[in-house]
Amino acid sequence: MTDLKTTSEAFFKQYMEGGDPLFDDSWRGWPKDANQDNVLSWFADFNEKLMAFAEHCKSTQPHRRRPLAQPNKPILGSTAERKMDIRFVSDPKANKDSRYHWLQILIPGELKSDPSADTASKAWLDLGRYAREVLHAQDTRRFVLGFTICGSLMRIWEFDGLGESHLSNLTSTKTVCGSYPQSSGSSG
Repeated sequence: MTDLKTTSEAFFKQYMEGGDPLFDDSWRGWPKDANQDNVLSWFADFNEKLMAFAEHCKSTQPHRRRPLAQPNKPILGSTAERKMDIRFVSDPKANKDSRYHWLQILIPGELKSDPSADTASKAWLDLGRYAREVLHAQDTRRFVLGFTICGSLMRIWEFDGLGESHLSNLTSTKTVCGSYPQSSGSSG
């Protein structure tokens, strides 16, 4: 995937405009009640499609990342107990029984079933705390990408040592697709 713009356009063409589109006014299969377990299952399935597409488009093997949903397991290495809904880790063999330290978290995520939770006091500050933990544990990182999903609204965030910057609502998968082909040193 040498050109992210070209690749994301190819993804949209294949999966959004084909005979069996994944998106048509809404994501196909998105859980109506946006309950956490159903969203995590949908997200894992969608992520598999993205990974397969990214691997198909790239001639060299990308550094593999896996989404990991463990909303009830505390993350190792925190001064306070933190339980993150979903995250991407740098382990292609990650599974529900895996335990990870903040050193291994690449992209934190926060899920809320209610779209009205898309506020600073409900979802954004939780994600900011996770990003702070990642930056503290990985002191060579310049920034951390993160995301919130509230109901069916997904926002992409970028955090650096100074604070956060809201990048966009997810109307394209350019940012998400871009997280797959990166080398271990290009994650921020």
